[in-house]
Amino acid sequence: MLPEGVREAVDRLYEAGFERGLWQAGLAQLCDAIGADSAITVPRVAAEDTINLPFSSELAEFAERFVADGWYLDDYRANRGWPRTDRGQTIVLEQDIATEDVHSDNPYYQELMLPFDKKWWGGITFNTPERQYVLSVFRGEKGGMFSEEDRRLFQAVSGHLARIVTTAERVGWVQTTLGLGMLDALDEAAILLDGQGQVIEMTRGAERLMGESLTVIGRRVTSHNRTVARSVSAAISKVVAKGPDDSAPLRIERPGRRPLLLDVLPVPNRFDGVFFFARLIVLLTDLDRRPLPSAALLKKAFGLTPAEARIALELTSGLSLTEAADRCGMGRETAKTHLKSIFFKTDTNRQSALVGLVRSITARRPG
Repeated sequence: MLPEGVREAVDRLYEAGFERGLWQAGLAQLCDAIGADSAITVPRVAAEDTINLPFSSELAEFAERFVADGWYLDDYRANRGWPRTDRGQTIVLEQDIATEDVHSDNPYYQELMLPFDKKWWGGITFNTPERQYVLSVFRGEKGGMFSEEDRRLFQAVSGHLARIVTTAERVGWVQTTLGLGMLDALDEAAILLDGQGQVIEMTRGAERLMGESLTVIGRRVTSHNRTVARSVSAAISKVVAKGPDDSAPLRIERPGRRPLLLDVLPVPNRFDGVFFFARLIVLLTDLDRRPLPSAALLKKAFGLTPAEARIALELTSGLSLTEAADRCGMGRETAKTHLKSIFFKTDTNRQSALVGLVRSITARRPG
């Protein structure tokens, strides 16, 4: 039987399982009820996703440091806590894994935990059908360590957390499936990836494009062509590490067919449930089904010269400026001059924006 304040906090977290906007308030209420200062949710696998999961509002800087500075890669508490969980200990407290000497000497404490006043820790572990998690709850030095009575209370809360987060995962899946359904209805070829670049789901349009030139092996988007495979991996890894940039889409040649164009972008928030780990979306353009507009259409739409229209089309097809210049039989500096004029006439200032504009006026082929 949960104490009344804890039960009310748990009830609020059950509501948060259906509405991501309620998580911070729910965690704050739980922390107040169990005598913790703050809490953060950390998955056992892909702990870098912590930055995207629920945590107390005052932990925003802490969560950013935990991920950005790489502490999740060598998390002292996780490294010693999870083996205990594997042996059946679902609640792990600070005194189970660390001594005052560790607090004094270990960089994990000296550089991260103690500066943020997170000396005392309790790990409430739980499982869902998808992952293992720990809800890490903290007290500062003045708050004192969590007790054996706290351990028993955390044990009672653990089962509720498992059900709450299982619900949130399912809601996230439904939200993302609906988003994919919208893309399917628009006949878009899209692949959802998690934060490690692994495939979660794809639309039927993307499935139709899988073959020798582009495929999925071991949940990775790749190719049977080694050069293409390296390029695809690099494009995904770049966005995982640094976010989107303004480069042109990746051009993937197909024997006897027009190329595929591949873009990697962050997942829009409306497709992303809080416990569904989609972080990237790969958009594919099949130039057989959606050919680029004609040079004549570009000239008419934007007042481009014939040379400018040719350069714009080559860039939109995934070529670099140097490759486009070679294809058009001109030097790179000449092509660069044309590109400046194209930017002015189309009211764009980056190649990626130009590509998006040109592709937006592409007429679809029926079928």
